[in-house]
Amino acid sequence: MQNDDKSTSEKQDNSTPKPEEQKPRPLFSQEEIKDIIKGFVLAWLGGHITIKFPSAEELLARSKLENRKLDYKQATDEELAGKLDTIELISICAGAKPATHEEQQKATGDLFHRILLLRSADRIKGNFVKYSTEERLTRLEEGLKVTNDLVKQLVELHREELGI
Repeated sequence: MQNDDKSTSEKQDNSTPKPEEQKPRPLFSQEEIKDIIKGFVLAWLGGHITIKFPSAEELLARSKLENRKLDYKQATDEELAGKLDTIELISICAGAKPATHEEQQKATGDLFHRILLLRSADRIKGNFVKYSTEERLTRLEEGLKVTNDLVKQLVELHREELGI
């Protein structure tokens, strides 16, 4: 009988995750990353931030340091490719370019990584704030409440004037 009790308790011990087996929580959730990306895109589109992509001259200089052969045409092609790749990622994340769920997830991760790289290289000028749908809804609701209160006041004034 004791063996049966022991095997049952061992099964229970195996079913509960041990602290070292628990998956670590990321600093940002996927929704928070999407909010950051949304804030970045809105700020860029609104002209609140500028992105300084590596120029052909900078790419040429870096290629020399890396002992990599690169001519000016190749450098200008790389410069353009960096800009086009970023726009492609933004288009996928924004839903402007059709993509599968997996492609959207990859684009979100790639764009977030690119934002980190550009910011760390001091290539993003200006500030963008995390976009929050919840905060925006709250502000819209507050604005709607103010509007509703004003309409009520106008109706009351009109009723007083009419003697209703």
